[in-house]
Amino acid sequence: MDTSTAKVLSFAIFIALGYALRRTEILKSEAFHAISGLVMCVTLPCVVFVGLNGVSISGPMIWVAGLGFLSNVLLLLYARMLTMRHADAGEKAFEQLNLCGFSIGPFAIPYIQAFFPGTGLLTALIFDVGNCVMSAGGTYAVVAAQKENTKWTEGVKLIASKLVRSGPTLAFVFMTILYLFSLTLPDAVITCAQVGASANTFLCMIMIGESVTFASDPRILKRLFGLLGKRFVVQILLAAAFYYLLPFEHEVRVALALVALSPIPAMNLNFSEKIDIGGPRAMLNFNWPLYTGGAVSAKQEALRRKVDETAYARDAEREKIDAGLAMAYWGVQLAREVERLHAGMLADEEAEVKRAQAFEAKGVISKLERMSVEVSRDAAKRAWISAQTEREAAETQLRNALREDALPELSTPLFILEGDLGTLDDWTARAMRASPVLAQIDAQTAQAEAGVEGAKSLYHPKIFAFGTKNLVKHYLTLPEPDWIAGIGVTFTLWSNQDRASSVAAATSVVDKARAARNEAGTEIRTAVETAFLRVNDARESYRLTAGTLALAEENLRLRRAGFAEGLSTAIDLSNARTQLTAAQIALRAAAYKFVAAWATLHAVSGEMPRFLESLNRSDLVAVPSSTGVSLK
Repeated sequence: MDTSTAKVLSFAIFIALGYALRRTEILKSEAFHAISGLVMCVTLPCVVFVGLNGVSISGPMIWVAGLGFLSNVLLLLYARMLTMRHADAGEKAFEQLNLCGFSIGPFAIPYIQAFFPGTGLLTALIFDVGNCVMSAGGTYAVVAAQKENTKWTEGVKLIASKLVRSGPTLAFVFMTILYLFSLTLPDAVITCAQVGASANTFLCMIMIGESVTFASDPRILKRLFGLLGKRFVVQILLAAAFYYLLPFEHEVRVALALVALSPIPAMNLNFSEKIDIGGPRAMLNFNWPLYTGGAVSAKQEALRRKVDETAYARDAEREKIDAGLAMAYWGVQLAREVERLHAGMLADEEAEVKRAQAFEAKGVISKLERMSVEVSRDAAKRAWISAQTEREAAETQLRNALREDALPELSTPLFILEGDLGTLDDWTARAMRASPVLAQIDAQTAQAEAGVEGAKSLYHPKIFAFGTKNLVKHYLTLPEPDWIAGIGVTFTLWSNQDRASSVAAATSVVDKARAARNEAGTEIRTAVETAFLRVNDARESYRLTAGTLALAEENLRLRRAGFAEGLSTAIDLSNARTQLTAAQIALRAAAYKFVAAWATLHAVSGEMPRFLESLNRSDLVAVPSSTGVSLK
């Protein structure tokens, strides 16, 4: 059985359980009012607090709130159109109330919580902001004013009185105020609200099951299905319009379609004089943990460390990206230098072809030697074309990394550092101290340790302050006090949850995190050593290649003079020119290897900002550009 099917089945089971508890009178009618009050005044506001805390409400979401209000207005106009010929004022009011509004909190939100907990839940909550204005009081006030023929000012007062008694509406108003002032609820409040929000789905399903009643009177059934039919026609049209016509993302449109199919609000049923027997009941419950055995502090610490983990993961990725950009930048510089060198070699070969043709005409060299020079010219041209391709590929890679259509001027040439580069021990110590990878694993370890403390809290008692305030009462509850408050203590003597196993499991997570840290430390030390060795190897290679370059330049000079005097062949001259170009390319390749290894060393040590500082060192030796270099 997949997760979605299991969730649907669990909803059906708890609805059936609520129905069974009510029909067997295990839960009395008073219990229904109590559960309804808990949902409307506690759990649903908790869902609002958790769902809207710290969210960024964009323009589309503001339109969603407007849809909630306008949908209610549309249903009210539709209801008044259908009932305009009713002679009985009470009958008209009854049908209008039961044709309007959406019971989003008890019906739609539990399912959206289960299947679309992200954007879908936010959409339902924002829609309910506009919906509450009407379904929590506005619709009733309009209908009541019509029935009693009261003034519009009395209607406004009636709407206000209903809205201030609605827990979800007050929660929406409170979160809206926080949003306007860019404020968020403290972590402790959200932790407490999450407990209430998690109970919402269960209580809603029980409440729905309790309220299910099967009527046997055909007249009642006919009237019931008539009302439902009239309402569902408009609901289905609204749901289809929301899903197929609105320019929102898929999850938003699904959530809007679900809220559009929500049934009649339960409060409207209570307002309807035809079925209101007991009257409304609402309570405000308060429960504040004073001592949890470390559970709350452990949760808070885990959340803080989760934030740290995310930040360090971002830093590690940034180090890697910066190192990649550095290598791509100087990769372009290397590719351009190689292209210039091959272009210079090709120019030299073209000149040598002309010189060989002149020597052949004078009888100094043979036709075969002249053709050998032309073959060397063709080989140089192929090498130049290949260098062009490599340069274009390197520029494309850098341009894509920078997200730019064209490259800016690259003013920093290839370079090496001749001075002190530090010791391997110094770099290893810096890496173990500053590496964001290790800091990320440390944050994960701290989260696991907080999990151990949370598991150990199961052995400790819980102390909490509580209070209850009756907001709306009817004659059945008049003997109850208006408020009650106190201090409570809970302690679990026995539980089917294996607390020792929970602690052991949390401890194993800590051990795993520490092992991962040790492994990461070994990998970082290896990476630092590898990069450090490559830095020194590249610098030494540069020094040796500089000496080779001087010898290659002198060899080409001697071969060119010998060719003019007939002492060297065209092949000797071409080989000398190729050796010089290869030495010049090797010199710049060694500089690039130094820069790449130097950037890698800083990246694995978590010190990429210091890499840029090295460009201002006095011992920096820039590789001169080959622009304008002639090998003649």
